[in-house]
Amino acid sequence: MDYQAFYRNRPVMITGGVGFIGSNLARQLVALGAEVLLVDSLIPDYGGNLFNIQDIEDRVRLNIADVRQESTMNYLVRHVDVIFNLAGQVSHIDSMRDPYTDLEINCRSQLSLLEACRRHNPKAKVVYAGTRQVYGKPDALPVTEQHLVRPTDVNGINKVAGEYYHLVYNNVFGVRACSLRLTNIYGPRQLVRHNRQGFIGWFIRLAVEDREIQIYGDGSQLRDFVFVDDAADAFLRAGAMDACNGEVFNVGGAEPVSHRDLVHLLIDVAGHGRVRYVDWPAEKRAIDIGSFYADSSKFRTLTGWQPGVALREGPGPSGAVCVMTPPRVRFMHLRPAEDGPAVDAAIRRVIDRGWYVLGPEVEAFEDTFARACGASYGIGVGTGTDAIAIILRGLGIGAGDEVITTPVSAAYTALACMMVGARPVFVDIDPTRLTIDPAGIEAAITPKTAAILPVHLYGQPADMPAIAAIAARHHVAVIEDCCQSHLATCAGRPVGSFGVAAAYSFYPTKNLGALGDGGAITTGDAMLAARLKRIRNGGQTDRYHHGEMGVNSRLDEMQAAILAARLPFLQGWTDSRRARAGLYRVLLEGVCLEVPPQCDAGHVYHLFPVLSPNRERLQAGLRDEGIETLIHYPVPIPRQPVLATEHPASCPVADRVCAQVLSLPLYPGMPEADVRTVAEALRRRASAT
Repeated sequence: MDYQAFYRNRPVMITGGVGFIGSNLARQLVALGAEVLLVDSLIPDYGGNLFNIQDIEDRVRLNIADVRQESTMNYLVRHVDVIFNLAGQVSHIDSMRDPYTDLEINCRSQLSLLEACRRHNPKAKVVYAGTRQVYGKPDALPVTEQHLVRPTDVNGINKVAGEYYHLVYNNVFGVRACSLRLTNIYGPRQLVRHNRQGFIGWFIRLAVEDREIQIYGDGSQLRDFVFVDDAADAFLRAGAMDACNGEVFNVGGAEPVSHRDLVHLLIDVAGHGRVRYVDWPAEKRAIDIGSFYADSSKFRTLTGWQPGVALREGPGPSGAVCVMTPPRVRFMHLRPAEDGPAVDAAIRRVIDRGWYVLGPEVEAFEDTFARACGASYGIGVGTGTDAIAIILRGLGIGAGDEVITTPVSAAYTALACMMVGARPVFVDIDPTRLTIDPAGIEAAITPKTAAILPVHLYGQPADMPAIAAIAARHHVAVIEDCCQSHLATCAGRPVGSFGVAAAYSFYPTKNLGALGDGGAITTGDAMLAARLKRIRNGGQTDRYHHGEMGVNSRLDEMQAAILAARLPFLQGWTDSRRARAGLYRVLLEGVCLEVPPQCDAGHVYHLFPVLSPNRERLQAGLRDEGIETLIHYPVPIPRQPVLATEHPASCPVADRVCAQVLSLPLYPGMPEADVRTVAEALRRRASAT
């Protein structure tokens, strides 16, 4: 289901709504069009702070109230569909020093809310913020939901009770509820005044202020961490999906990190700070649980959730972490999501079969992918670059021949021509479409021209009817570079079907990506397909008999199985890309940027580029706001040093575009809130540059 669309115009309540997680969750809900009610007692030292909602305060309702107040809860729950129950006391030390207050907040308040739902709104859905602390000291790592529940402190005991209340009300009274057992959450709006509500925020403050960070023991304890926007996304999924009802789920990070490594990473990012190892204080040693990290596969499999921000991701060759200012908006996410179970099954199937090269998985995928592209034949190869080069070899194009192509693309398009000995000839791009300009092709054709090689750049199809007509008049082949245009169409016809053959890439960032590298060729010519299959496998006519010159470039069974598992999701992913691109176009109207138009409804938005004469300043400004962008491509291919000996023609439009182009974040399932965040930042930054 589209869990984000679920919240549009839906009344939602967040207890603890102006705290750390609550305020970040509120932002996402506001962006999704929900009607948001925040409930918070604003008890000092518990994290609630009106500062956290200052930029959305006019788009939410706020009720300052204590969840323990039964009459207030009876009123507030009446007209909401989903309740995110985040209110609570989370300090382990405070729970041991003042157990009665912890009992009141973490037990009585839960009953107050649930009873209000039972009596006044039994159709409400409640998502409870649980904690990994309920497990206590783990018997084995990573910890699954089947691990024994045996807390080491009062807070853990009361959180277990609060969680069980939710499950009982789900099972007995029909108040739909579930619990997310959170690990260490970090990110913006985290309480950093003291260290009683989590150590990572406190460590961040000490590093920023160049103060000493104390680590208890030798710092070898492992923890997993979840960025707050990922935690908020987990709540959104759980709230929208009834399959979660009556269940508890671990929500943990992608990888464990030791306290020692965490502190050194923080110091590296801050540029200062110092660490000292000290003995454990007695009261903390008594309740310490040792190393802990969670297995979140149950929740990932059911909901498609994935932690999008890994703690170790960041700039620099050492992978230095940017914990203090993690990107608010990532450029893309490459981990399997809703396709995860299918991908896992595909990998297991290949391993169980024990056949890894040119087997049944490749044959099946070649056939399925060709049909998806509107072609008769498919040939799996090692990379998209190899796909182009093998097509050229199959057509007998080589030394002494010229191939007309575009100056704006990944350089591999031209390198593939050079691999077979042909000379790439560059024709400048259409300033609107940003693909090769048909008006310049005819003038570039010479007696040496053997093929025209258009690239469907960024997912925008080149003007194939015009290109095909030129090629037909001059009797030259058309080879389509479809590496960025899976499922694209041009004038209602699949790209790849205008020429004699088409090349595709399955590099992980592509619209259909492998978990490694891979490529494919599609064609409608049976004889050419047979020859291309021989060439990709060393020119073999049968085993150990090489009838012609060939190469070794084969799509392996593992990647073929993974791609076959993902292919059924591709149309949905394409629709998602188009929807987010359409939202960008609406939101960027009137912004001081050049947004290349959609020239054909078959655009599949591999990338969403904009143009700015002040690109570097604009990109730096977006980076300061936590928004990742990339440049595709900063150097026109003719200006690459490797092309110097080919004496390429001048391409002034390509020069201008490569000096100004900036790719915005865009990927399937990208939260609409992130699209709006990027657009709002662009509106501010573009006018400032």
